[in-house]
Amino acid sequence: MERQDTRPKLAISLYRIIYAAASVIAYATVPYAEHFFRRIAQGMHDFNGLLPKNENLNKKPVFWVHAVSMGESLVANGFISELRHAFPECCVAFTTTHPDVYANVKKKKTADLVAYFPLDSYVSMKRAFDRWRPDAVFVSETDFWPEFSWQCKTRKIPLMLINGRISSKIYSFYSKFPSLADIVFGSFESFAVQTPLDRDYLLSLGVSDAKIKVLGNMKTDLLPCSGSVPDEALAWKNNSRCVVLGSLHNVEFDLFSSVIKNRAEKYVIAPRNLANAKKWFEELNKLAFKVCLRSDIKLDSDIMILDSMGELAAFYSLADIAFVGGTIDKTVGGHNPLEVIQQNVPLVCGKNYRNFTDIIDGLKALEAVETVESKNDISATFDAIFASKEKSEKMTKAAAEFLNANKGVLKATLRLVEKMLPAF
Repeated sequence: MERQDTRPKLAISLYRIIYAAASVIAYATVPYAEHFFRRIAQGMHDFNGLLPKNENLNKKPVFWVHAVSMGESLVANGFISELRHAFPECCVAFTTTHPDVYANVKKKKTADLVAYFPLDSYVSMKRAFDRWRPDAVFVSETDFWPEFSWQCKTRKIPLMLINGRISSKIYSFYSKFPSLADIVFGSFESFAVQTPLDRDYLLSLGVSDAKIKVLGNMKTDLLPCSGSVPDEALAWKNNSRCVVLGSLHNVEFDLFSSVIKNRAEKYVIAPRNLANAKKWFEELNKLAFKVCLRSDIKLDSDIMILDSMGELAAFYSLADIAFVGGTIDKTVGGHNPLEVIQQNVPLVCGKNYRNFTDIIDGLKALEAVETVESKNDISATFDAIFASKEKSEKMTKAAAEFLNANKGVLKATLRLVEKMLPAF
C-alpha cells in the first residue's frame, strides 16, 4: 500500500499558523487603518468571510470569478459576459481587493454577487466557501493564495486560471517553497496562460503540461469603446503635434519634465495615480510651463494633465505619438499598450515591460513599437517618428495587423471552460 504524501497537509497547517499570527497583529491596526483605507472600511465583513448571501443556493450553478486590478477586471468582465452566454442559468459571484474595481462591478451589475476577497485564513475562507458554495472558480491573470486554493482542492471545486501570467517574482517566491507551490498550483485543474514563458514557469513549479494551454492575451479581444474627447480638447490641440504620456509614474514624470523643456509639441500627461494630477500641475507651473488640467482646459497651454478617470483611451486619439508608462519605472513592469494600438497611434515605451512581454515582443518583431530608456533616447525617437510619415504609418499598420492576428483568446478560453465543466 502506497504511503500518502503528507507534505501538503503539513505545509497548509504551518501556513495557517503563520497567517493566523500575522492576522492578530494586523487586526490591532484596523480601528486606525479604516479611517484611511476605503477597502478596510467597506470590506471588513467580506474580509472575515461574511460574504453577501447567495439566495440561489442549490438552485443555479455558482461561478466565482476573482480579479484584482482594473486591467484584470477588464478581462474578468469580458469573461463573465461570455460565461453567461455559455451557461445562461449560472449565478456569477465576483471578488476583488481593489475598491475602484469593486465600485465599478457594483455599478455595472456585472455579477450577481460582489464582495471583497476574504482574508486567506482558514476561518475566513471556510465561511466564504460555505456561503457561496461555488461550482467552479476562475482567477484572472495572477493572484494566488494557498488557503483559497486548498479549499477548492479539498472541496473538489474546479479551479481555473484565465489569461494567466506568472511573473518572475511569483515564480521566484514559490520555487523557494515547493510544498506551498504544490498547494497553490496543484489545486488548479486548468491554466490558460498568455506566453510560453508562463508555461515554462508552471512546468518548473511542478504543474503537469497537460493542464496548461498557451492561448495569448485575452485583452486583445476586450478593447473597450474608447469614447470621444471633448470639443475643447480638440480645440486645444488644433493643428499642433501632440504626444500623450499615458499612465505615468513619478520616476517617469521626472524624466519627461526634463525631456519636454526643449521640445515644441503639445503634451497630454495622464498620471497612473490620479492623486498626482494636482501635484504635477503645481510642479510644472513652478518650472514655468504653460500647463492646464483636463477639468479646466486653457487653449494657450502646452501641457494638459488628465485629472479625470476613464478618459485616457479616448485621449490617445489626440496623439501623434503615445508613450505607455510603467515601462521606465523598473518596479512596475508596464501598463496596457493595446489602447494605443486601437487608436492607430505610433507606440513608444520603456524597456521594462514584463507585464506585457508577449505583446511588446510581438510588436517589436514587426517594428511596430519603439523602446527607450533615457532622455536622449526619447528625444531622438520622437524626432525620428515626427520626421517620417512613412515610419509612422508603417508602425501603426504593423500594430493593427498584430492586434487582428491575436484575437480569439476569449473564445478559446471558453472552450476550455466547457471542456472542464461538461455537467453544466
